[in-house]
Amino acid sequence: MSNKWVDAKYYKIVPIVIKAIDKAISVAETGNKAGDIERASYSAVEDASYGKCFKHEAFHGIGLEVEEVPFLHEVVLKENMCLSIESGIYITDKMGIRLEDVVVIADSGPRVLNRAPREIYIS
Repeated sequence: MSNKWVDAKYYKIVPIVIKAIDKAISVAETGNKAGDIERASYSAVEDASYGKCFKHEAFHGIGLEVEEVPFLHEVVLKENMCLSIESGIYITDKMGIRLEDVVVIADSGPRVLNRAPREIYIS
């Protein structure tokens, strides 16, 4: 569904961002590095030819503060770490979208705490 008030390009970039955040979440596992999250998110955006529009880190710790460690790509993910995993495309002076999900790292795989229905971004 489209909206006459929304630029048509928005409907092109939203599925890319959804794919990027889902790809980033899929690598948020114990033993992987935080930088793996960034690389997974960026690669999905880059593969769709929007790499230059990827202007924001794809993760940060979350807990007592809104943004806290780990910020470094070399940090090894451990069980019970809580992260905000983000992906976005920002088209300068035009539009952008960023999705964020809060994830707890678990030995059984990432546990998403707040996944909003993806279809709300494209309807």
